[in-house]
Amino acid sequence: MKINREALLAGLRGRIILSDEEYNTIIDALEDTHKSYSEKIIECNVGTSTEAITEDAIDRGYDASSKEWREMALEVVYNTCMTNRTFTANTFRKKLKESGIETHDNRAVGGLMQTAKSRKWCKPTGNSITSKVGHFSPLQVWESRIYCPSL
Repeated sequence: MKINREALLAGLRGRIILSDEEYNTIIDALEDTHKSYSEKIIECNVGTSTEAITEDAIDRGYDASSKEWREMALEVVYNTCMTNRTFTANTFRKKLKESGIETHDNRAVGGLMQTAKSRKWCKPTGNSITSKVGHFSPLQVWESRIYCPSL
């Protein structure tokens, strides 16, 4: 932000009497303070990405869910991978709801997907579709690695 010296001078001169040297000292101090503050904001945000924040939230949501919920939900995810070539998180969210398996934090579903991925049950396709529920946000399409068409 560039401080408008003329506007500040007019405002200050209307209220107090300053010499040009005093005025320039005040302006320089204000600009230095602003620059220092801006640098601190940038310094605090270096290396912080939305992805890292999201992954942290997913981990917290998943870790906060009960062990029983995780076990039952992973079984639903496994069955979804066995019976669907491709799917989204909404596919098994619906199955979870039908089974009466609910969690207090929907971010735990992201943790389910990461667990399923690490167990090599599925992998992200890189494609997304628009969710038909909620905020119509994009949903990752997952591909099953254990799909069994005979089931």
